[in-house]
Amino acid sequence: MIMCHRQQYDREQQVQSASAEREATVDGNSLSQLIRLLMDDHRGAETERQAAEDRKATLQTEHEALRRQIVQVEAEKDDVWAQIDAFKSNMEALSEEVDVDPGSRPKRHTRRIELAIDAKLAEAPKFHLFSQIMGGAMDLYNGAIELATNPKHTRWISPLLFVADACLCALIIWKIPYTEIDWKAYMQQISQYRSAHVYIYNALYRVTNEGTDILRAQYIFMALYLLTLSFVLLCYRTAKAPPYVFPLLILSKRLHSIFLLRLFNDCFAVLALFIAIYFYQRRIFTVGSVAYSFGLGIKMSLLLAAPAIGIILLQVLPFKRAMNAAFLMAQLQFTLAVPFLPANAKGYLGRSFQLDRVFLFKWTVNWRFIGEEIFLSRQFAVTLLVVHAGLLATFALTRWTRPSGLPVSALAKTVFKPIPPFVQQRMALNVNPSFILTSILSSMIIGVLCARSLHYQFYSYIAWSTPFLLWKAGLHAILIYAVWAAQEWAWNVYPSTDLSSKVVVGCLAVQVVGAWWGTRDDFTDMKATGDVDKEEIGHLE
Repeated sequence: MIMCHRQQYDREQQVQSASAEREATVDGNSLSQLIRLLMDDHRGAETERQAAEDRKATLQTEHEALRRQIVQVEAEKDDVWAQIDAFKSNMEALSEEVDVDPGSRPKRHTRRIELAIDAKLAEAPKFHLFSQIMGGAMDLYNGAIELATNPKHTRWISPLLFVADACLCALIIWKIPYTEIDWKAYMQQISQYRSAHVYIYNALYRVTNEGTDILRAQYIFMALYLLTLSFVLLCYRTAKAPPYVFPLLILSKRLHSIFLLRLFNDCFAVLALFIAIYFYQRRIFTVGSVAYSFGLGIKMSLLLAAPAIGIILLQVLPFKRAMNAAFLMAQLQFTLAVPFLPANAKGYLGRSFQLDRVFLFKWTVNWRFIGEEIFLSRQFAVTLLVVHAGLLATFALTRWTRPSGLPVSALAKTVFKPIPPFVQQRMALNVNPSFILTSILSSMIIGVLCARSLHYQFYSYIAWSTPFLLWKAGLHAILIYAVWAAQEWAWNVYPSTDLSSKVVVGCLAVQVVGAWWGTRDDFTDMKATGDVDKEEIGHLE
């Protein structure tokens, strides 16, 4: 029994010893792992500390470098200010020296000042004189371009030009002798002219002591010229023409001569034309139509503008109102003619249109270069009529009906099938002041270009049309002034020559072609049916 207990006790002791050894081994392994982790943490901390030290050293270095740069900049700044103070002192000293002793070779002191200025400018790095000069020059250039091209400046440019031209007119009357051409004929043969002309020159006959007070008549025509110029300026401003074309309106020698030294009745017709244009631009069509009709009573030359005016009225007004405007013009013509028709209706109408008029080659300004034989031929007259009709048709079909987007035939059909009011209103809004001025002036110039013979007074219809049409042609400002100058020269050649007549016709052709080509993109963003749906006016096509 004792031996059995002994063996069992030994086995238990062995088991306990083995378990203790295993526990000791586990405890030893855990401690080793912990020590290794601690060592790793220590090495990581040491590495981070070293990196922090390196960063600190780098920041200190950068800070020191930045501080040195600041010190250097401050030193340079003090040096520059010191140089400026020294320069000022030298300038004051030199100036005092020159002032104190003006007789002691001032030229040498002036030269010393100039040398000192040059030296200081060369030494001071902050002075960029060339850049400042160029910047100022560019500012002046941009300002000049903006002044010459921005229509808003015409508000104050127009009055200045008007005052300048008024002074010029007074100077012309004072210095240049009057030239008798048609004034006495107007006074003596009033009964042979159209009715509105008679009323005007009857009044002039009374206020000029039966036409003998020429100086008073000149001042009346000066007022007429300035009144016409004011309406021309208003028309240009309303059409938003650029300021650089406005000086051309007051620079014509021939135009001043027509108004102030020749006293032609065309001057009153030109005034009526631009009054009509201005009120058309302002959409006061009754006043415009009355003014245009009165101008027709003075000179039938204004009939050249009738095609454009008719198409404008058909687009901007309902057909009935457009016809009312036409009837108003006809009634005014009849009213002006009533005192003359009972006495000699045939003579009155014949004198109005002068269809049997004989043109004299020696007075022509435009077609002298073709020779007298061709000038007097019937074939030449028919050719001019065909060309005139062709140009009017071209402008009517491709330019003058663009605001509505309708052909002339469709506009004519509105007499039977009126356009709906809201559609008419949309079309009318497209007829802007620039379009009105361009259309009427181009119609006039087309007629003048195809005229069989032009006399010098016809320049009154051209001079104030040319600047605007050349601008609408899209020509550069230099070319506009060049064409205007060439035309002005040609109309001042007396008597006309082959060369001058070629220039006259060439400049008119440039204006006609330019007005057509320059407006090719106008209203291109509109629909083909007048900026409205096809269903709305499709019944007209």
